[in-house]
Amino acid sequence: MTAEPNIPTRRKGLMNEQNGIKRPEGVPDDEIIIGSLRYCASFLRYQTEGKGSQRRVLSFLRERGPMTQRDILEEMDIRASSLSELLGKLEGRGFVTKEKSEADKRNYNVSITDDGIRALTEMQSRYDLSMSDLLSGLDEAEKARLAALLEKLRCLWRARADGPPPRHGPGHEHGRGRAWGYPHKKPD
Repeated sequence: MTAEPNIPTRRKGLMNEQNGIKRPEGVPDDEIIIGSLRYCASFLRYQTEGKGSQRRVLSFLRERGPMTQRDILEEMDIRASSLSELLGKLEGRGFVTKEKSEADKRNYNVSITDDGIRALTEMQSRYDLSMSDLLSGLDEAEKARLAALLEKLRCLWRARADGPPPRHGPGHEHGRGRAWGYPHKKPD
């Protein structure tokens, strides 16, 4: 008999004698799975994205080189107000520079600085450690089984969907389309 997965729950449950993990009593598996996926998504967002937007923008600028603020907005699919606030914080910390565009005075050219590259390297190291630590409770066989099941679900959900997950308002996807496996394209 295989061990039951660790199911985060606050419901009254029974102890599995084999491994001491609580299993909710009388709760359908579908509800446990969906609840666990929601919990994991929320936990990952909380644990890994504290400065995730800053890391993403800095990484994008390092990969692509100097860009206009408008190009960053379109390429990363971030709301204009969110990007403006984010770039203000990064500029205030000396991680990026913003200069008026010669071609379009209403726009800014944004570049990553040497301090920004150093900060990105540190952020990426912390992110990588966090990612490996989050899965340290699983052995390699469990990781492979979980990866296969999650990939199967992702493919099934992607095939069922007509497009990327619903938007919460204009420009509010924050790059989620790519995370769901969709090509990076704004909806018409």
